[in-house]
Amino acid sequence: MVVQWERHISSHELTFDDDRTVRRLGDSGCMPRALISAESLTGFRVSVVSYPGSMNTLSIGAEYSAEVQGTVPSKFCLFGGMRSCGLRSCGLHAEVWMNNKCVTAAPLPKDGDVVLFDWDEQGAVRLSVSGGWFWTGQLQVPRGHRAFFGVSLASDNVLRLHSVCKPQGRPAESRYSEKLLNSIAFSDVKLACLGGEALDAHRCMLAAASPVFETMLRSGMREATELRVEIRASKPVVADFLRHIYTGEFDEHIQAAPMLELAHFYELSDYAAFCGELLVKNLAPATISETTRAISRLRSLVASRARSKLSQDANVFDDLWCKLSERVESDPQLVRALLEAMPECRLTPLALAAQAASSMDEVSAAVIEGLTARGGRVMHGPAEW
Repeated sequence: MVVQWERHISSHELTFDDDRTVRRLGDSGCMPRALISAESLTGFRVSVVSYPGSMNTLSIGAEYSAEVQGTVPSKFCLFGGMRSCGLRSCGLHAEVWMNNKCVTAAPLPKDGDVVLFDWDEQGAVRLSVSGGWFWTGQLQVPRGHRAFFGVSLASDNVLRLHSVCKPQGRPAESRYSEKLLNSIAFSDVKLACLGGEALDAHRCMLAAASPVFETMLRSGMREATELRVEIRASKPVVADFLRHIYTGEFDEHIQAAPMLELAHFYELSDYAAFCGELLVKNLAPATISETTRAISRLRSLVASRARSKLSQDANVFDDLWCKLSERVESDPQLVRALLEAMPECRLTPLALAAQAASSMDEVSAAVIEGLTARGGRVMHGPAEW
């Protein structure tokens, strides 16, 4: 999915450095907004690049239009009306507003902060700042109205849209695909898993979902002639992978680490982003080492192929690295767990450098270097997983 502000429904006073970065230069006496439609989305994530603070105003949140679907709200009205919710700061104070009323105090945004606004189909809202402070509430959208995520900016504010969140359920029409998934009728290819087991599948479904499968099954490659694809993953992981391909389901109960590898290799960018975000969401001292190494490895691999067709994943792994960095920087236990991943070299210059590091990039770079020295490898595809 392309992640960008929708300029045609955003205020013309704003300056867009690119499709994601928006700034407000000077002051024209109004509060212009940058918007994205919330249709088919459940949240968005923005970072504060520049917020001067004193005598300045910034709002980040969501609203719905009082008009019927197909219309857009006024481009020049400040967030904070009777049909909106979010984080609003003014000068040296910040608050959460809900339908034009202050609900509670909030941390004042500062340069580098990341604001995540989740809003599900049941109207549940979760607002968080840099993975720490959060607030929950409810904002229901009346039937037939249209919802938007967005920001309003005052003088010299700069914000960057990092990512959007997609619903994790599957559409009703997927019941036909699920029936196909659960039946071997008309299946015409086998997916060979680790351990010698195999799953039946349909070439048309695999090729429609993945350009890698399409190339394998349309060319003179062995997979096309033998109608068999070897996947270096366990049968349960491959089964969940097929379920996503057939139904579009985003299931939080998958094994996210091996699934991230599969999604990346077969070029399912949205699913790779989901798997990576799931890893970061469930981050713990016991998993931080493996997660950091996995995301860093794939990020480096994508960067090394920046001029190839795989470069479309670059934004996915840059965003994941940013989210991982924010989580670790806000939790000393995670930083400590990274260091303890190298128990045999705690007193080496490498470990001492990690302990003295001032940022996540420095810490993780040191730890990853140590893990690689202990046997980690950059992996280039399923045959090396």
